[in-house]
Amino acid sequence: RNLPLQIGIPVKTGFKAEGDWMVELPPQEAGTICDIQIVGGEEELSLSQVIFGDVWVCSGQSNMVFTMNGIFNSSEEIAAAAAYPDIRFTIINRVTSDVEEDDVGTKIPWSDPANGNRNLNSFSSVCFFYAMNVYDQLGVPMGLIDSAWGGTRVEAWSSQDALDACEIEDNVMPNNPQNSNSYLWNSMIHPLRKMTVKGFLWYQGEANANWNMDKYSCTFPTLISSWRDQFSMMSNTSPDAPFGFVMLSTIKYGTAGTTYPRLRLHQTADYGFVPNPDMPYTFMATAVDTYDEENGIHPRYKKIVGERLAYAGLGVAYDLDSFPINGPIAS
Repeated sequence: RNLPLQIGIPVKTGFKAEGDWMVELPPQEAGTICDIQIVGGEEELSLSQVIFGDVWVCSGQSNMVFTMNGIFNSSEEIAAAAAYPDIRFTIINRVTSDVEEDDVGTKIPWSDPANGNRNLNSFSSVCFFYAMNVYDQLGVPMGLIDSAWGGTRVEAWSSQDALDACEIEDNVMPNNPQNSNSYLWNSMIHPLRKMTVKGFLWYQGEANANWNMDKYSCTFPTLISSWRDQFSMMSNTSPDAPFGFVMLSTIKYGTAGTTYPRLRLHQTADYGFVPNPDMPYTFMATAVDTYDEENGIHPRYKKIVGERLAYAGLGVAYDLDSFPINGPIAS
């Protein structure tokens, strides 16, 4: 389909920003497919079979990274996913930086699950099952960006301003740079800000069980508001972009420790539910019952988690009244 010709408009000037430009296409009906050609001087870039739909950024640590080939019934689920060619996905390179970057490469290019695409084996299962369930209800194509890294803390994904707001002490770890303050924000989130996205999905917290745990009720809500501010400032992302997350699972039954129950409460800014006044336009999937003794901290029951996240997201992100935004709340 031919779209009206648009002229690239420089967004910055100066040698450092040479090559920065922006084109804003008019809104298209969901499912529109086209080829896009960008020509400047002797350079030409072609994007083929571009589909219009909703883009979600999926981030966090290992339970967001947890791939389709690691879940229960993985072969059957991956085969069934071939029926969803309108769900496109990519994985961002896992890199660190001590300064805010504008570009980042991809570990796998934009792909779809049709025709036995092996790239799906390595993609986030929670992220993909979320998209499958939303697509089943709405038929809107989904673009999924997997920008996650196992064993990482919320501080690494937070900007310096967000950390300052929660009075987080400086922390640089030369031998474990992915857990240095802001290093993953700099390298794996900041470069995405110019993309208009529908919202964000998050599965993280285990790495903060013994690190600034009691500040998580500040660091996590502040990360959410910071990401919204940064993306909406640099793109057409809504300043109230929906943000979904997974409440942490059970690692071991029978423990008398209170660390994980407290951390789960901190995930909701200590309200015990979302949305709430400190976390508007958020939604949550509970995973406490997805205990997997053999896999411990990484339960393989990811299909039900993605489904629950999608049902909550359909209520919050897509305003469907038939999907409740939370379950029973104790009073």
